Amino acid sequence: YPIFYTMPHMMLKGCFSFSYLMCIRRKPLPKARRRIIAGSMLIGVTTALDVAASNLSFLYISVTFFTMLKSSSLIFIVILGAITAVEPCSRGVVAAISIIALGAFLSSYGEAEFNLYGFVLVMISELCAAVRWIATQMVLHGGKLDSMQAVFYMSPASAMSLVPLVLSMERNKVDAFDTVEAAGQYWMMVLFPGFLAFVLLLVEVQLVKETSSLTLSVF
Repeated sequence: YPIFYTMPHMMLKGCFSFSYLMCIRRKPLPKARRRIIAGSMLIGVTTALDVAASNLSFLYISVTFFTMLKSSSLIFIVILGAITAVEPCSRGVVAAISIIALGAFLSSYGEAEFNLYGFVLVMISELCAAVRWIATQMVLHGGKLDSMQAVFYMSPASAMSLVPLVLSMERNKVDAFDTVEAAGQYWMMVLFPGFLAFVLLLVEVQLVKETSSLTLSVF
């Protein structure tokens, strides 16, 4: 149940960011404008779909093939960045995109265990990731949110957007809460990776705030 496994991670990101803002920083949250709220909701939904599609793809493709396909995220970010006028587009950038696209094609063509469903899931993940980081750049560069506040605002939409997918696709497969022991093992398996995912997201958001989504995709 990769989607059900992803959903608590999204919830934990909200809990960790809220705990930091309330217990350590101890400052009231700034009043967010509708544009910031709408942007945060879009970021939250696309973040959840990005991670869920990535996790689901591991059921069909290898980690090596996934890593090679993930390198094509730069293509989607540059295209969407040019459409929204967030990122500049030049001949050098187009040449770099062409080389990356060729590499992704060759890696797909040479994959011995190519799976179309897994490939489509990764492409959906790439598209969601591009929308996610372009929207993050627009929200952070156009408002007064810091990275911790941005993570807090996007987390509710991230968790809630996965509920319909869990109910429709994994409702009959989830057995994590059949017994108290199984539930305890599940949360032990979720907590530490969830904290690592929170730290990673915080660093990524801060990097986009300081630089750009294109810089993040390169690294």
